[in-house]
Amino acid sequence: MADLLVIQSGGCTAAMNASLAGVMRSAARSRRIARVLGSYRGVLGLLRGELIDLSEQRLDLDRVRHTPAALLGSARHRLLPDDIDRALDTIRRLDVRFVHVIGGNDSADTGHRLATAAAERGYELFVVTIPKTVDNDLPETDHTPGYGSAARFVAQAVMDAGRDTESISSVDPVKIIEIGGRDAGWLTIAAGVGRRDEQDAPHLMYIPETPFSVEGFLDDVQRTFDRHGRAVIALSEAVRDRNGVYIHANGSDLYTDSFGHRQLGGVAAMLCDRVAHDLGIKAKFDKPGTIQRMLTACHSTVDLDEAERLGTAAVERVLAGVTNRMVTLHRVSDDPYHCDIDDAHLHAIANRVRTVPAEFVTDDGHAITSAFRRYAEPLIGAALPDYPRLARRFITIPSSIV
Repeated sequence: MADLLVIQSGGCTAAMNASLAGVMRSAARSRRIARVLGSYRGVLGLLRGELIDLSEQRLDLDRVRHTPAALLGSARHRLLPDDIDRALDTIRRLDVRFVHVIGGNDSADTGHRLATAAAERGYELFVVTIPKTVDNDLPETDHTPGYGSAARFVAQAVMDAGRDTESISSVDPVKIIEIGGRDAGWLTIAAGVGRRDEQDAPHLMYIPETPFSVEGFLDDVQRTFDRHGRAVIALSEAVRDRNGVYIHANGSDLYTDSFGHRQLGGVAAMLCDRVAHDLGIKAKFDKPGTIQRMLTACHSTVDLDEAERLGTAAVERVLAGVTNRMVTLHRVSDDPYHCDIDDAHLHAIANRVRTVPAEFVTDDGHAITSAFRRYAEPLIGAALPDYPRLARRFITIPSSIV
């Protein structure tokens, strides 16, 4: 028997702990696994010797499954050569033979480095990572756990913000909703899933895949305001100009992680100022921030189920001798929706990004296509609400008192 080590890494999600529950359930059924160890705060726990014996804790795995964020704690840390030596030394001393990293692009890099280094040193270690990111930007998989729940939040939030703006457009006619996503616009275009006609929000969408121009943006807002008397905009925090430069990002060392990623955020506030200054139209913004990625009120049951299935499958694969791979989702059918579980080599995933395909957005970039709707609707779970709208038929007031 040998130990299994599980690490949660990177930005947290509403479904991340469902994968942890899947790992723990599956490991508990195996006679080849002595203990399930958890690394406290991502790979940093492995480097610091801060490991938790999860097998001795009487955890209700159904409660774990529905807990947001990372039960083990998370971190962003890129393994350096000295880090790898220290990590493998701890792994060998504990007789850990199985490792799972639950995370995204950078976490795939961590898993790949550990698996490659162990093989080079002749230590038998089986590493299978489990995908997780609300950005939905991992290659080799149909989608990633965490995306369905976050997409549901975004779709619902923009629908409701749209109705708020419609109700009080005489006071606050323009609203910009700044949506997460470091390199791709998957989460931003989820805003379009709740739009059923041209009155519904969002009226405009902007994603990193399409070069952004402040002047073009202002023209779009003015045109939309002239048409509807309001404008609700879904804006990716990562929009870039034609040279690939972020419109707004914090470049200080304090807000740049070890992978070189700068903290994004603030572009909506800047654009609200431009709308007010250049167009003379009052504008407000909403910035959900981290809440969009982990609000359990917006859990997608499909998301949780798939996250746990992938955790279970990852354990099955390491026990079968698979290493340096990530478990993936392969879509078999849209209706009825079903995904099989497969796996892909970490070299094809680590530090790579899958952007939004052109066929998922209209030519002007401001609306989703039926292809994206077919893709996304099964992932967000139950159907979104369908709100009524009053016909504006005003009664005639008599010219004199009856």
